[in-house]
Amino acid sequence: MRGMLKRELHQYHVGRSNKMIPCNRPYFGSSEFLAMMKPATGRRDFENEFANKEGAKYGIAFPFGRDGLFATLKALELKGAVVILPAYTCEVVAQAVVSSGNRPFFGDIRLFDYNLDTDALKLTLTDQPSVILATHLYGYPIEIDNIRNQFGDHRTFIIEDCAQRIVRHDSGSSGIKGDVAIFSFSRGKPMCTVEGGMVITNSPVLYEKIKAVRDKAFNRRHIKVWAKRWSWMLASYIVYRKQIFGVLHRARKNLRKMLKSYSVTSTSLLREPSWAYMNFQGRVGMAQMQKLDTMLRQRRYIANLYDQELKETTGILTAPRVKGCSYTSYTIRVPKRDIIHFKDGMALYGVSVGQDYSYVLPRLKPYRPFAKGIYPGAEKAAEEVVNLPCYPGLKEIDVRYVAACVRACIRNY
Repeated sequence: MRGMLKRELHQYHVGRSNKMIPCNRPYFGSSEFLAMMKPATGRRDFENEFANKEGAKYGIAFPFGRDGLFATLKALELKGAVVILPAYTCEVVAQAVVSSGNRPFFGDIRLFDYNLDTDALKLTLTDQPSVILATHLYGYPIEIDNIRNQFGDHRTFIIEDCAQRIVRHDSGSSGIKGDVAIFSFSRGKPMCTVEGGMVITNSPVLYEKIKAVRDKAFNRRHIKVWAKRWSWMLASYIVYRKQIFGVLHRARKNLRKMLKSYSVTSTSLLREPSWAYMNFQGRVGMAQMQKLDTMLRQRRYIANLYDQELKETTGILTAPRVKGCSYTSYTIRVPKRDIIHFKDGMALYGVSVGQDYSYVLPRLKPYRPFAKGIYPGAEKAAEEVVNLPCYPGLKEIDVRYVAACVRACIRNY
């Protein structure tokens, strides 16, 4: 078996020493390129079309999904309210809650789908929550109906965090079930429009309030910002090629800065008006929507392939399999991840993997005052989760190679 693994790795790597498989890659083609070039509007069309496809009446585009969350909380006119969110999720979610003047209450997660453990939450919660952030982490669906039954107070507002999930295109889904849903369109998400986010809702009153916040605080326009996003779009056709990506990664020429040059730093988030979501991004979004079904089908096919390749691998836990998951990445758990330097080992083989949330939110300094109880599920996920490449356009031979590299990294220790 060990000899077979070495031959497999060698066969793939012959003459390819500079190549690297990216962890994430936008699925852009000629349709997105042509959409960029059209001298037309796009944001309003994209808002309407996306909301309709996701089972809602209204859509409001934002420069980032986090801005949409902040605007929603502001539109609700809350102050000092309890907002429930997972202890294991992206830091900017908690940041938006605090920036809006409200109090995060962190709940532990379930390791079988990485989502909020509402049963455990009921045991520790003392105040009636004003808002519940129901996060579909890594694309795994959380049961909104169950949350409504458990917290069945009409005063509890449910926000679906769909940053890593497309809802309506899931088998059997009728669309959003929360009061609003928030989406993200950055490079590692099911859809990509350079950057961006969307809030959708069926409430005309909420729509007007959220849009008013957006138009005041997140609607600045400047030719330099437009040019930077345009350049990112064009560069993405080249940067993510394995040869180029490998050279940049190994040379460490500010790759992170290049790929995330439009993210907002933690110190500047929401403290001043932000740039607008551009019309050309909306046109790119319309082009992406035309192949959404294909993109989700390919993600699920790749997840199935990883299952087959890794099912007998000791030393890891394969990704949970849940119907309706968007598989934003194929998420495995490696119990000795940091001890064996798993991420560095994969990079040596030419594979970029992610460790997106190597932290537990209530353990971070800004959120320690809000920590209550223990978070064993979140702690374990933060210490063990690894995100393997899982995106449309990833070839079958690459998936098999990534799996072989996982086995090699585990067996080397």
